[in-house]
Amino acid sequence: MIDRKTLFVRMEAARLAGRQDYARNLATEWLASWPGDHEVQLVLARLEIALGNPQAASQRLQHLIVVDPMLTEAYEALAESYTA
Repeated sequence: MIDRKTLFVRMEAARLAGRQDYARNLATEWLASWPGDHEVQLVLARLEIALGNPQAASQRLQHLIVVDPMLTEAYEALAESYTA
């Protein structure tokens, strides 16, 4: 398994290369082992929006807001999912 820093580097590289699907796969694999990683949950939700699945993203973000109401980026992403 890769470390967390490498995960974020690879997800960003995949996103910049237009491979949101690969970045999503990296995030879901990570979350299979670390489901409580809120930052990766947030990245995954943003990827879901980019891949045209705003309903999944809004569900993920609503849950994330309940679990961590101080994560302001989740509110911003939730607004994005509603307008997508």
